Amino acid sequence: KHYFMQRDFEVFYLQDYSNSGREFNFESVYEFPIVAFRHPDRLLKKVIAAHPQFAWSYKLLGDFYDLQLCDDANRQLLPDALADDLRGKVYENYHRAVQLGYNQPDVNRWLGQYYREGKQYRIAKQFYQKNLELGVEDPETFCRLAEIYLYEKQYSQAYNSAVRGLQMYAHLEPELRYETTRTAALALLNIGEEARFVDYIFECIQLFPDHQSAYIDLLEYYESKDDWLYGQKMIRRMLFNNPYDHKGYYYLEKFCARRNDYEFADALFDEMMGRFEHFDEAMGNIYRFRGNLLFYQGKPEEAHKIWEISKSYYSRCLPPDSPLIKQVGDVRKGASIK
Repeated sequence: KHYFMQRDFEVFYLQDYSNSGREFNFESVYEFPIVAFRHPDRLLKKVIAAHPQFAWSYKLLGDFYDLQLCDDANRQLLPDALADDLRGKVYENYHRAVQLGYNQPDVNRWLGQYYREGKQYRIAKQFYQKNLELGVEDPETFCRLAEIYLYEKQYSQAYNSAVRGLQMYAHLEPELRYETTRTAALALLNIGEEARFVDYIFECIQLFPDHQSAYIDLLEYYESKDDWLYGQKMIRRMLFNNPYDHKGYYYLEKFCARRNDYEFADALFDEMMGRFEHFDEAMGNIYRFRGNLLFYQGKPEEAHKIWEISKSYYSRCLPPDSPLIKQVGDVRKGASIK
């Protein structure tokens, strides 16, 4: 980035590094003259009006809007409509910069992410591949390409790209490292490398014991092997490490329905109630999904009593209009499990 936010104004560091023959170093920024001015967006818009073919002006204006989204504290306070508007402005300016010949890793990566989140994977891949053509050793580019290759069922390429990204793990955010390790695992599973799949999935679980996606990948694998006992062990581990996310509970519902065996869930919920009795949201979840299982067993009256207890726990820690409270007793999502 070419600036940082300081109180009520922005400072831009403007220096032509394209012909400097060396990589930009933030520590060396003070070696160069600093241009500081208020409302850089106004100045950049004037430059664009006067020189509409100058790609860098669009790039910097996109940076100005992106800054407001990159700051986590600021982004959390932004209304959704304003955040969407800023994101649209970033896209508009970055896209125009690319049309005018701008080709650098930061913008390619941003546009790749934009299209990837919009499930336009073919276009997203084009922007990530531009970074490869530039010879940039960018770990995020490799990681995101791996996800796209996995979606396209190009499993060998997905694995190879994921490994390239993971080799630069020191530069990866932990969340991205988790996602990429999981991508590598799923690619291995699809090319028949089952033992290595298990190794990679356990690496995910060790990295984030409270993330449920890798557990579910592993559970589905062992369920395909009819290893129900190991499945029970991993479900218990998953829900004890994270009694808040609902994916794990929905998997438990399906697990019990497929076997028509609810005793395991009853025993598990009893054990969880002892562990989490002072955690209201966790208790709300336990009673909610316990009620669901009673409903699926043809015991609606008992289910409704349990759901009322769930609502009472939720009401202690959630606002009255919380969607979570309204979802209690709604079994439509799990209606297809039988």
